[in-house]
Amino acid sequence: MKFKEFILSLKDKSKRTVVITFLTMLYNFFWSIAKILLGALSGGYFFCASGVVTLLIGFIKYIFYRNHDHDSMNVKTQKSIKICILLIVIGLLYAGYMSTLFIYPQLEQYDLIVAIAIATFSFIELAISIRNALIDRKKRDTLLSALRNCNLASAIFAIVLTQVALMTAQGEDASVGCAISGIIAGAIVLIIALIYIIKLKKRQKEAMMFEEQN
Repeated sequence: MKFKEFILSLKDKSKRTVVITFLTMLYNFFWSIAKILLGALSGGYFFCASGVVTLLIGFIKYIFYRNHDHDSMNVKTQKSIKICILLIVIGLLYAGYMSTLFIYPQLEQYDLIVAIAIATFSFIELAISIRNALIDRKKRDTLLSALRNCNLASAIFAIVLTQVALMTAQGEDASVGCAISGIIAGAIVLIIALIYIIKLKKRQKEAMMFEEQN
């Protein structure tokens, strides 16, 4: 496909979603490796755990990228459940490493301009994630909805980063507050994943009953 044709193809939202997912997947993989290496070299558990979370998010996007055009609804449902399981692990890991701030405060310091920029982009990301999740629910594409849940999780974590940035920019001790917010964020992601697994299992059961009746 020529470059011009490729650009024109991005007018299609589904195509655009796939391309963006692929690019952010690569970013997640490379950035996660950098975090894990930095944590290993510096002896920082926080960076290693954060790197593992980023790596798992990359794998979720990989699952979507490899299976988004699969013809079998059953395969898509199974892959969606796998994504939700990874989200549960991510929620637990995120809550776990943020809880370490109670004991070992190790927050990066941000200046005010950077903090405002992070806050702006974080809220935009959250708004876009919620909007896309609501819109794509009507399509009943289980795999796309699972990806949207992953994007929503990333946006929720970005809000916690916003809190860190704003509080440290003002010279406040943000450790306890951010630890609590991180635990809550991890719990929310875990709940989102569990609810979606229940919905997927219910759809599977309904589909099986329909096949038996016919």
